[in-house]
Amino acid sequence: MHLVSEVIFDYSIRETDSMFARGDKFKTLQELQKAIKDADTQNPLTVRVTRTVKIMDTDDIVAEHLNPMFPFPLDKYRTVKFDGEHFTFIVADKLIYPYEVRNLLKQEYGTVLDLENKRLNNDVPVLYSGVTEHKQYGLKDDQGRPTIQTLRYVNCRNLTDKDIVLDKNLCPVWPIKSKKPSLALERFLHRTKEIVHQK
Repeated sequence: MHLVSEVIFDYSIRETDSMFARGDKFKTLQELQKAIKDADTQNPLTVRVTRTVKIMDTDDIVAEHLNPMFPFPLDKYRTVKFDGEHFTFIVADKLIYPYEVRNLLKQEYGTVLDLENKRLNNDVPVLYSGVTEHKQYGLKDDQGRPTIQTLRYVNCRNLTDKDIVLDKNLCPVWPIKSKKPSLALERFLHRTKEIVHQK
């Protein structure tokens, strides 16, 4: 048995109000930065960077790997993967506050919709990711046809001390602002080695 480790980083990027994410493997901070810049959106992004450790036994070749008819790419060697370590942050170039969200909503909808129900602290910046619309059937009209009602919900909450907000250059914006790339993210990505103890 000869054990070898490999550390793999991958990212998952999604718009904060979306269910869909895109992702890929990467090796450098610059590759991650490019992927974030390529997202090209006005809405904040949620980025999750995952660190996976693969431990392979290079004395144990997987039989399916030798079969060219096997349709799925497999690890060449018997492999165990350890997931779970991740670094999650929000990407937004600037912080916005509740009064700015109110102004945006009044401009677009003529009202603040359900924003006041959220009980936001006006002195703390918010994560605002737009308005979700939901259509449903309402009461019938005079001719007996059902009407369609559009319900709108504001996706907005105050940031907390646990939130990390970085700009597209990966410099911290919240909770502490800096003009240098995030030290916490850099430390996370520098963990490219995992020691394996042989028996």
